[in-house]
Amino acid sequence: MKTIYTTTADFLRESPAAIDRTQGILYINPKLFNRLTPFQKKFVKAHEMGHYKYQTSDEVVADAYAFDQLAGTEFRSLKQALGCINDILKDNNPGKKKRYDALYKRALTWDYKINGNRLAKQELEYLKTGKIEKWVSASEKNTLAMGEFTKTLLTSLTGDKVVDNNADQTKTNTYFVGIVVMAVLFIFYKTQFAD
Repeated sequence: MKTIYTTTADFLRESPAAIDRTQGILYINPKLFNRLTPFQKKFVKAHEMGHYKYQTSDEVVADAYAFDQLAGTEFRSLKQALGCINDILKDNNPGKKKRYDALYKRALTWDYKINGNRLAKQELEYLKTGKIEKWVSASEKNTLAMGEFTKTLLTSLTGDKVVDNNADQTKTNTYFVGIVVMAVLFIFYKTQFAD
């Protein structure tokens, strides 16, 4: 494969690299490419090779190819691969979220199948439910439940919604009661759930 370093090609203005799939020429923009970490450079080259190997313009397919080439090759390679999408692509890139989400699922699958990480499997199962919220651990769920309980308790004590963002500052006594209740719940939580 032939590699050409250029800063004048219009198609490389925003990208560290691109490939001509018909002729097998890899174009690298040294201004952007040289700013990347060594792992990111490998990922970008492998990504472009994915375009060439599969003769596709699909970015998700090329990302998957790069991930498969680099997963497990060095320390924290899964997180580094995700970091490539997050760090290299600009936030206003319309495909960034789709590409990151696809690679995240691929990394979880790899981590579960290769490393036996049960938390990765749990996260994958949660993502399959289609919910937007991120999976939380049991202790985080307990903390969230305590917060909801406190809101309910304060509402029942005062007869109105005091935990609302627009709560009036004249409800100082209600906040004081809330702080005391939170302190009691925190102490209860620490004594019940501490190691």
